[in-house]
Amino acid sequence: MSVGSQVMSVGYGRAFASYAGPQKKPVIDGSLLREISEVACLENQACARKVALAAAIWDSCVHQTVQIGEHIMDAGNYAASETAKALGCSKTVADTLADVGMDLRLRLPAVKAAFEAGELDLARVRAIYRTTNCYSLEAAQRAESEILHAARRMSSGPLATEIAATMQRIAPDETAELRKKLASLTRVRYRHKDVLATIEADLEAADAAACWQLINEMAATVCNRDPRTRNQRLAAAYSALLRREEYLPCSCTEDEDHPCSAKREVPDRRAPLTTVTIDLTTLAGLSDLPGYLAGHGLIDAEYARELAANGDWQLILTEASNLAAKLGVDGDKAAGLASSVGLGGGGAAGTPVTFHPLGRGLRRRGSSFPERAASGSLDRGPKVPVGGCYRGSYTLIAAMEAAIASNPALAEAVHPDGHGGFTEPPAGALSYRPSAALADCVRHRDRTCRHPGCDVPAASCEIDHVVPYRHRDPARGGWTVSTNLHCLCRYHHMLKTMGVWIPRMLAGGADYWVSSSGTTAITLPGSVVGTADLSGESLIPHIPRKRLAKCSTDPAEPAVASATAAAGSAADTADPAPF
Repeated sequence: MSVGSQVMSVGYGRAFASYAGPQKKPVIDGSLLREISEVACLENQACARKVALAAAIWDSCVHQTVQIGEHIMDAGNYAASETAKALGCSKTVADTLADVGMDLRLRLPAVKAAFEAGELDLARVRAIYRTTNCYSLEAAQRAESEILHAARRMSSGPLATEIAATMQRIAPDETAELRKKLASLTRVRYRHKDVLATIEADLEAADAAACWQLINEMAATVCNRDPRTRNQRLAAAYSALLRREEYLPCSCTEDEDHPCSAKREVPDRRAPLTTVTIDLTTLAGLSDLPGYLAGHGLIDAEYARELAANGDWQLILTEASNLAAKLGVDGDKAAGLASSVGLGGGGAAGTPVTFHPLGRGLRRRGSSFPERAASGSLDRGPKVPVGGCYRGSYTLIAAMEAAIASNPALAEAVHPDGHGGFTEPPAGALSYRPSAALADCVRHRDRTCRHPGCDVPAASCEIDHVVPYRHRDPARGGWTVSTNLHCLCRYHHMLKTMGVWIPRMLAGGADYWVSSSGTTAITLPGSVVGTADLSGESLIPHIPRKRLAKCSTDPAEPAVASATAAAGSAADTADPAPF
């Protein structure tokens, strides 16, 4: 069958399905899913034993010293060579296994126990080791509970990103120092292959994001009829930029009926090359919560302030709310969850807070920042007591899963009809496509695809209706309002449309997913901040009124007392911070 006939057959199949009505959803036999989980558990247990043995071999050799001339050397390299020979791997892999085993033994006992129980595989354990071994023992131990909750629910790639975000909130100063050290490792490499060659560049986050946007802008100068794939256009745009060309030549076949509509230059009024979202207190130097670099992820506060100083500012008004309270999860239960599962995590202050965007202000040119106070004199971010455990998004998810198991009513959608609590549709609610402002708010809230374990950036996702929109009768279907919209990548959007993964939006923008085979999962908005206590925060400073000078014979002491009293009164009546 030719390609054309295949496409036509698929088209006829879709047309037939639309007339045939609802079809039976694909279902996987539960026994197969249980068996593959059991086999994976056994494999993980064996892998944990292998890592522990590699660490034991290295530990037994590192204390054995050999004198060669005037130098005394340990036998650690010998241990790696023997392990590599026994496993048939390289010396680098053998060293890594030993390093991971020693790190689990000395720094992360709870992760080690979960690995030995078969709950985690080697890929996730290596991601934990790779993203925490550069931090202090205290920071790693404070993050261990949250890391373990995330590791049970994520694959290795997104897990590494989540751990990096957690460490940035717990140890902002260490993160800033680590970034400065890694900045010295920037490089460009050329690797020759048979037919194709590879150029790789390791850049700082903002530089990489700006380069990526320039490549995409150049690739977008061709018309829609260009026959090349997206990856081919990006590769051609990369080469065109290096040759300093103004546009990418289009490869379409032009004729009188189909003229080429390619753009011959990059647009003058472009979107910002890098978009950084930073908390106002962090921007002012009052705290060190991480910023968010669009398309990359979280960045440390110092780097975010550095980028913001050289750009335009745009105020984003957000609503801060206690997510645990909105979801109906008992606060004490969420706080003591780590202790109840043997992670030793009681005592951390604060609760997970989510920031829902409400709107944007006008753009203004960046300005100078106030001088930073001495270290230790300001609130430096999330309030995690020494010895306590950081409680973030995945600690809350674990608490929600426990609460839903005991009370399934908590998993019911807050607005089952998809109308967001409105009795009458607001402006734009009956339109299929959300407005640009609404889509921007949804993407800012979610930040990534909302399917479990997916980390595709929201900018590359589609806006999906949680309760499906009815094209024939929009008033009876799900409306286009923020509480019925979320971000899904194209792949997971297709699975949701097939009906094999069905979401329900809970309070606070949380999604509760149920598959056709009975698998459940919970995802939270990307704007959730763990262990943030905003009760004592105020972003409205006292600005004394400018008074005209008056000639008076009264003594100065009463005037000073009056001014002090007025300042105290103004502070007492100041409005709370908007976010």
